[in-house]
Amino acid sequence: MTLPEKVSLLSGYRPAKATHSVLRLGIPAIHVSDATLGVVDWGRSTAYPAGPCLTAAWNRHLVYREAQHIGIDARAKHVGMLLGPGVNILRQPQNGRSFEYIGGEDPFLASQLVVPYVRGLQSEDVIACTKHFVGNEIETQRPSIN
Repeated sequence: MTLPEKVSLLSGYRPAKATHSVLRLGIPAIHVSDATLGVVDWGRSTAYPAGPCLTAAWNRHLVYREAQHIGIDARAKHVGMLLGPGVNILRQPQNGRSFEYIGGEDPFLASQLVVPYVRGLQSEDVIACTKHFVGNEIETQRPSIN
């Protein structure tokens, strides 16, 4: 790949909610969706339990199954990548992203639940794009805070 082709894959094509394609190499654009609670873009969606609900269950198999079904929904909508799960430690319940985080305040529990989530999603050939590793604890002025 050329350097410009590599760089183009680091950003999305916003109007289409997709990655850029690299036609020269036969790499298609991949449709993406925000998806912590289900495939929320691309029309009507099934609403799944939020990350803190999955965390409270302490059940790896349940997490795997939920992610697998979200993957099934994604494939039905021709979505190849989901922007989730959220994996930041939940430090403040009022955080605007609290509903996304799997694992709550416990990093060990998070590690035990995020892995089956990613595997469940990818069992349906959908890319999991884990997000919010660190530095997204507040929503106030989110685009401008370092």
